[in-house]
Amino acid sequence: MSRNSLRKSVKHGIGRLTASTDRLSPRSTTMPITRLTRVAHKAPTRLIPVKKASVQQVGAAICALSNYGGGMLQGDSAELSVNVEAGAKLGLVTQGAGRIYTQRVSSVCETRMHATVEKDGILVFAPDSCTLFASSSYSQYQEYEIHPESSIALIDWFSSGRFKNQERWEFDNLQTCTKLKWLKTEGTQEDENLISDNLDNVPFLIDSTSIDLRRNRQMNTSNHDTHAVADFNCFASLILYGEHIQSVKNRCQSLSVTFAAKYTRTRIRERDQCDKEWDSIDTDIYDNLAGRVIIGVSKVSLRGKPSDAYVVRFAGKTNEDLYRIFHTCLIPMAPSFGIEFYKDRILAQRSEIPTITKKVSRDPGQEVYKVIERTTNTIPRQKLANDLYPVSSLGSMPMEMHSSFWSIMMLADSGLPTGSFSHSAGLEAATQLRMIEGEEDVLNYVQAATRSSIQLLAPFLISSLRIVQRDGVNDIREAINVRDCWDKLNRECNAVMVTNEPACSASIDQGKSLARVATQWLGEEFSHLDILDCLRNDRSPHMAPTLGVISGLLGLDEIQVCRLFAYCLARDMVSSAVRLSLIGPLASVPLLNNVQESAEDSIRAVYTAILNHPENPLLVAASSAPVIEAIHPCHEILQVRLFRS
Repeated sequence: MSRNSLRKSVKHGIGRLTASTDRLSPRSTTMPITRLTRVAHKAPTRLIPVKKASVQQVGAAICALSNYGGGMLQGDSAELSVNVEAGAKLGLVTQGAGRIYTQRVSSVCETRMHATVEKDGILVFAPDSCTLFASSSYSQYQEYEIHPESSIALIDWFSSGRFKNQERWEFDNLQTCTKLKWLKTEGTQEDENLISDNLDNVPFLIDSTSIDLRRNRQMNTSNHDTHAVADFNCFASLILYGEHIQSVKNRCQSLSVTFAAKYTRTRIRERDQCDKEWDSIDTDIYDNLAGRVIIGVSKVSLRGKPSDAYVVRFAGKTNEDLYRIFHTCLIPMAPSFGIEFYKDRILAQRSEIPTITKKVSRDPGQEVYKVIERTTNTIPRQKLANDLYPVSSLGSMPMEMHSSFWSIMMLADSGLPTGSFSHSAGLEAATQLRMIEGEEDVLNYVQAATRSSIQLLAPFLISSLRIVQRDGVNDIREAINVRDCWDKLNRECNAVMVTNEPACSASIDQGKSLARVATQWLGEEFSHLDILDCLRNDRSPHMAPTLGVISGLLGLDEIQVCRLFAYCLARDMVSSAVRLSLIGPLASVPLLNNVQESAEDSIRAVYTAILNHPENPLLVAASSAPVIEAIHPCHEILQVRLFRS
């Protein structure tokens, strides 16, 4: 097939779905019935209403998302709009795994989804996993506008590829982003008060992941797990909010505590809270899993709202294991929807890790298959390559200034009273969960965590630094604008960080301490700027935007502040490893030195991505270590803890 014909085969699918309820009088005792009043689609996207008597009896609606061919080709795109009206109950499922096929075009496969959930509406999005074939790229963007008195359960799920065929972590690029905003309504004064904090339409929760594996194949490589994913094949996030999902949240917390208790002691208070919920869960679920499953639960506190939100991270060996976990967690939604989500995906009593075979002879009639031992595929270690990210594309990277050297040393000083050594970045939880067994594991963890943090927070560092380095900052109007811009930036950073509760609390603690140091350090020299008052008076300044502002006032450039941030991250984790007796003090020196190459590589990659989005650098902010994101929240349930997070 020619290249032109391949490009002509690229399709743009569209779907429009609306779930409404029958209009009943306020005095009516009849149960509202949810109906799909609008079902429209354009190929290759398809919307298939699921008609079951059990679903209709409870007044709910189920719709399956599908497409022709069971997947999407490179260059294909899909746009889906969903509206759950007041009082409606809608369940979205898929007919099977979402396959992202490989094609000889360089375009990325994209899907975009926008959903609104009105007052008393319930939305459950329970898809199958997204499977990326080798050399494929996929970008997914989801935006949900929800009413404070609605309920949602949203799953975002992807796997390492066709690992049953020994195809693991061979795709090019994966980007997923889920944003939650408050729905703008024109209702009663009570409704307006519930969404009074919806300033500038900033999301209150952002769950974003970006894994780029192209660099591994284009560089000289050695064994190294760049994204800390070598031992796992599938990852998922479950976002929960609302009154009707409290039992789902309790089950997730019960599973998290119980699974962690298999490897370490957990806090008795947390376990007592889960006992009642655990009594109603199939206690054989752990024994029926094929391998290790890590579950981390993070609470997102929403002051003034009817309930809090929760982000649950999952990391597992097989999709079958996560099918069992999700089925168990979503059982409380069965009375509202008339079905048990994922029940039809469980086909055996026990999950199994598949035996991988490979054909070694292709002679007709003489095919011979060799059983391949199941081994852990590691992601090769990266080295900088100028042909991949040429220096010419980084021409605007500013050079280091010798005059700022002293300021860098002061900010990097371990004696700076910012409380950085009270946090282990999840290393303590990983150790107690027996994910860290030697010095090499420590190195892999530190490199992966540093890379992920840089990719997630460097855009906020650079954006806050640019705010205070504008021309005319001495003008009163400009000073007010700087303060407002920083406040919005800090709220966006909070929306990104709240998906990992321990990391969020550590970021705020360090941000407060650094702001207090800055007001004493820079107060007299920059007393004419309101930005310092903003840092001092803000109740929850995050570390990244606070460090960016201070670095900008000190005259540091963008690359300097990124290197400073990366060094402090790695130093704190290596110090944590020493205090946890994972490595000795002498061994920590070469280990920290070995992190430099990976950190520099990640800084270069992030800065290149930011140059491609000069209008909004925050578009590239995403974590890249999903296993660490699942491990870190488990720190909250540890019985014995040396560190705060």
